Amino acid sequence: MMALHGVIQGRTIYLESDPGLPDGSRVEVEVRVVSASDAALLERLRELEAQGLIRLPTNPLSPPPPLPEPVRISGEPLSQTIIEERR
Repeated sequence: MMALHGVIQGRTIYLESDPGLPDGSRVEVEVRVVSASDAALLERLRELEAQGLIRLPTNPLSPPPPLPEPVRISGEPLSQTIIEERR
């Protein structure tokens, strides 16, 4: 799945970039209104990406995936072991 951004005028959506699909392709569209602050953030992120400073995910405004569950280990806490080894 790809995320594209654009502007709606009437019943037409003008995309900011070429979707790379042939004319006449059937697609499903899910509309989500982007607030002005989201739009400004996305614009700045794209500027940084163009400068080669960051690499954006496919959909930069989507929430990040959940963090994995921590691994439980037996014994002293790892932080305590590190402190003792540094002494």
